[in-house]
Amino acid sequence: MNVKDQQKTVATAEYFPDGSITRIIFSNFLTYEYVEIFPGPNLNVIVGPNGTGKSTIMCGLCLAVGGTPRLLGRSELLADYIKHGSEKGSVEVFIRDSKLGKDRALSIVLHRVGGSNYFVDGEKVTQTKLRDIAESYNIQIDNPCTFLAQDKVKSFAEQKSFGLLANTEKAVGKKLVDLHENIHNVRLNQSPISRTKCLEDQLNSVQSELKTLVPLIENYRRRETMREHIRLLQCKKLYLKYLEEEAIAEEKAQYKRLKEEELEEV
Repeated sequence: MNVKDQQKTVATAEYFPDGSITRIIFSNFLTYEYVEIFPGPNLNVIVGPNGTGKSTIMCGLCLAVGGTPRLLGRSELLADYIKHGSEKGSVEVFIRDSKLGKDRALSIVLHRVGGSNYFVDGEKVTQTKLRDIAESYNIQIDNPCTFLAQDKVKSFAEQKSFGLLANTEKAVGKKLVDLHENIHNVRLNQSPISRTKCLEDQLNSVQSELKTLVPLIENYRRRETMREHIRLLQCKKLYLKYLEEEAIAEEKAQYKRLKEEELEEV
């Protein structure tokens, strides 16, 4: 697909739901001098050899929507993301917004000296404001279930079970988070009698399950005992086979010695 076709696709609103990234512009950012990327409306996969700039795209996306270098696991200094030899770099991300009737532009401009600036549709804003706008499109840059930089993969595995559940719910959408919170509140607001009844029902359920499991456990133990018995018998069989072969070898050796003695006498 050439650039004109890509731009035509981007301009077709029905292809992209609100919150979709339709275009990314890199200027003097890490390995890129100037690059425009036009993601498709569905799943996008970026492939290429090592060192071709795949991670650069992820870094740019993170910073352009208000993320911090800490989320990338790389340098904490924003100036380090400027292409070598340049004094300024930038990343601009366009997000589909059907209510506005246009794509919203979020961007970061990095300066080698003097800090960095954030913009929304060309208007200078604070990082917090830009991040709030990004989050309004359900862009959760600090959720490892939705954004996971290459150098931060370890952090995903280090999540506690509760944190993983919470982040997964956030990734699915606010409705699921609200539903979970409502269920939690209902449990908290239950009367002591209701909670007692609930616990009794849970206890009865567990006891019933245990009754079902007991025969299975006994069968498992018998099976393991039989397996161990079979293993021992197999070992004994091998040992008896060894003794038999050893006896045959000894008998052959004696027969050989006897014949040798007879030959010497002759």
